[in-house]
Amino acid sequence: MSSRENGELILQQLQQSCDRLLELKKTLESRASYIIITTALIITLGFGFTSFLANHQFRIFPPVYVLIGIAVYLAILSLRNSISALKIADYYLPFDSNNAMNLADVINDYKSDKSINVLDKISDSYVTCIKINENLNQQKVQLVNKSQKYLYFSVYTISIIVIILAIELLIHFL
Repeated sequence: MSSRENGELILQQLQQSCDRLLELKKTLESRASYIIITTALIITLGFGFTSFLANHQFRIFPPVYVLIGIAVYLAILSLRNSISALKIADYYLPFDSNNAMNLADVINDYKSDKSINVLDKISDSYVTCIKINENLNQQKVQLVNKSQKYLYFSVYTISIIVIILAIELLIHFL
């Protein structure tokens, strides 16, 4: 296999890696969006539930209100991290206006020269793209994972609240 063919194979692999990173970005942003929707629902239900209990003057074990506050606080932390995951900087593309290499120039160089040097330039551009986007994805992963943990703890807290309220209602009716 010639060095030119090797260069083209490497270039293909680099392009696939860059594309996978952009797909991962979309997946992480979708997860963050779903977490935002779920968290907003939990916050709304938490406030509605608290106002319902207060308006109807139910006699409830006082720590239940503290647990509701904790659940809402955890949901707000989840919301904040999810929004932060969506607001991370734009992704780097191998050939864009911010990059020193212009795709048209590289294509013209390749057509006229067809040297390995041109493939090296293209490969360097893809390696830079992969490194920058990998770092951005890592930041998104950390934020989305934190957000998901806060959301889980919020849901667990709400489950505890429901169990306490069910026990209180059973005691009240007995």
